[in-house]
Amino acid sequence: MTNSEQSSSLDPVTLEMINGALVAACREMGLTMTRTAYSPVFYEGTDYSTGIFDPKIRHVAQAEGCPSQLGALSTMAEWSIKEIGFDDLQDGDVIITNDSYRGGTHLPEFLMIKPIFYEDSLIGFAGNIAHHVDVGGMAPGGFPGTATEIYQEGIIVPPVKMFRRGEEVKEVWKIVLSNVRTAKNSYGDFKAMYGSLVTAETRIRDLAKKYGVGTYLNYLEAIMDHAERLMRKEIQKIPTGKYAAEEYVEDDGVTDDMYTIRCTVTVDRDKMEVDFSGSDRQAKGPVNAPYGVTRSATYNAIFNLVDPEMPHNYGSFRPVRIIAPPGTIVNVDFPGPLNGGQTETHNLIVNAVLKALAQAMPEKVGGAEGGTCLLLTAGGLGLNGEPYVFCIWDGVGWGAREGKDGNNAIVTYCGGHSHNYLTETIENEYPWRINTYELREDSGGFGKYRGGLGVVREYELLGKESRVSAHGNRCKVLPNGLIGGGPGGPSQYLIWKAPGGAYRSPIETSPELKSPTKFSNMIFREADKIKLLTPGGGGYGNPRERDMSLVEEDLINGYISLETAVQIYGLSMDRAKQLVAKYWYPYG
Repeated sequence: MTNSEQSSSLDPVTLEMINGALVAACREMGLTMTRTAYSPVFYEGTDYSTGIFDPKIRHVAQAEGCPSQLGALSTMAEWSIKEIGFDDLQDGDVIITNDSYRGGTHLPEFLMIKPIFYEDSLIGFAGNIAHHVDVGGMAPGGFPGTATEIYQEGIIVPPVKMFRRGEEVKEVWKIVLSNVRTAKNSYGDFKAMYGSLVTAETRIRDLAKKYGVGTYLNYLEAIMDHAERLMRKEIQKIPTGKYAAEEYVEDDGVTDDMYTIRCTVTVDRDKMEVDFSGSDRQAKGPVNAPYGVTRSATYNAIFNLVDPEMPHNYGSFRPVRIIAPPGTIVNVDFPGPLNGGQTETHNLIVNAVLKALAQAMPEKVGGAEGGTCLLLTAGGLGLNGEPYVFCIWDGVGWGAREGKDGNNAIVTYCGGHSHNYLTETIENEYPWRINTYELREDSGGFGKYRGGLGVVREYELLGKESRVSAHGNRCKVLPNGLIGGGPGGPSQYLIWKAPGGAYRSPIETSPELKSPTKFSNMIFREADKIKLLTPGGGGYGNPRERDMSLVEEDLINGYISLETAVQIYGLSMDRAKQLVAKYWYPYG
C-alpha cells in the first residue's frame, strides 16, 4: 500500500483533530515567546515563526508566522539535524544556528530546534525561527547598509547544541552572548525560544500518548498528503502556460548599480516550476538573497493566491519546483553580504512571482505592495546609562486589486503577522521621541481602486549619541500598479541635524554614500531627527473610473490632496473646495 493509499484510508475526522492540535501547539509556541521575551522585536514586532516536524524532519504544521521564514524554517531544520547527525540526538538536546548559507535567512534570525522523544522513540521535532535585535557585526541592529561581506553583518553560528540532555552548554552560550551588544536581552530571548519548544514537546507527547505512536505518525503522513492534494487542486485553477516578469533591486548600498530579478513561472496542470535563471549576478552590497529566502518568497507569493485555509507544510510545498542559480541575486555565494535580502529582496521576489502570475489570473493579483521594510536600526546608551539596540520597521501601503482598495500601513510581504511598533513602546524602551506618526497623503497609487497609504514617522534623539543605520528600497523603482493603475509613492529617509538644520536626504548629508536608502553607523547626537516616509501600494484600474463618492471620501479623510482629486480623478474644483472647507477647516 502506498503512502497516499494508506493516508486516504484514515479517518478524516481524526486527521482534522490531530492537524488542528498541531497548529494550535504552534500558536501556543508563539504565545510563549511573546509573553516571555525580553526584546520588543519579539513581544511587539512578533518577528518569529514556529513549526512541528515529523521524524524525517519534514515540516508538518506551522502557525501564522512570518512568511519570510516560511520555506527557510524547514530548510534550516533539515540541514541542522543532518549535520549534527541522528545518532547524536538525545532527549533534552536543543540545536541552534543562524547560518544563512545552511538554508537560513539572514544572521539576525536564529533557528532553535528540539528533537522530541516518547518512550525512547524519536517522534519528531519542534522548531522556531526568531529575529534577534543584535548579532554583533559592524553596526548595531544587524543591518549595515554598506556591508560587503557576511562577516561584517554579525556572528555566524553553525548548527551546534545549546542544550545537551536538558542542560545548557555553557561554552556555546558564552560565545554567542559575548558577540552581541545587549547580552541580557539576547539571553532572555533565547530562553523564550527554548520555552516555546518545551511547550510544543508537551503537546506532541500528549498526542502520541492519546493516539499511540504508530497511529500518530501515520496521521502526520496523511496531513502532508492532504495538503499536497489541496495545493495541486489550487494550481489546476491557473491556466496552463509560461509567464515571465521582472523586478529590480534599485541599488546595493555599496554601488548605485541596479540588479534585475528575472522570474519565469511555468504552470503544468497540477504542478508549478518557478525559475529565476537569468537573474543578475550577486550584488556587492547586502541585498543578496540566500536560497532559503528565495524559497520562502516563492511560497509566500503562491500562498497569497490560493485558498487561505491551505495548510503550510511539506505536502503543500511538493508540487512547486524552484530553480535559483548560485552566484546570483537570488542565491548568493559565500561570503557575499545578505542581511537585507530577507527584509527587502524577499518582497521583490514575491512581487516578481505575482507579476508573472498576474498574466494568468489578473482578477486575483493586485498592484504591488510598498515592498520595503524601510528599516531603521540604532544603538548607544539609554537615558538610564544601559546599552540599547533597536531594529524598527513600519507599515506600507498594499496594492489595490479587483473590487478593493489596498490596505494602509501594513507590514510588507515578508512580515506577515509582524506588527508595526507602537509609539509608546519605542518611547518607553529607547531614548527616542516620536514627533510624528501619520498616514502619508497621496502615497497610494491612483486607480479605479486606490493603493493603500504608507506612513510618515519622525524620530528625535533624546540621548547623547547614537549610531544609526538604514536599509530600504523603493526610492527609485516604485511599486507597480496593474490594469492602468498608478504606482505607489516612493520611500524616503530624511535627516535633520541640530541645531537649526533642514531636512536632507542621506546622500546630501554624507556625499560619499551611494544610496539614498542604505547607510551604516551615521552618528546622531541629541536633538537630531530622522523622518521615514514609507511607500504606498500600486493602484488597480483607470483612476477616471473610480466611484466619485470614494474620491470625495478619500479627500475628506486626507488620503488624497485637493489637486489629486481634481487632476487625477476628475472631481470638480468647486466640489473639492467645498469639501475641504467643510471637513478640513470646519471652524474657518
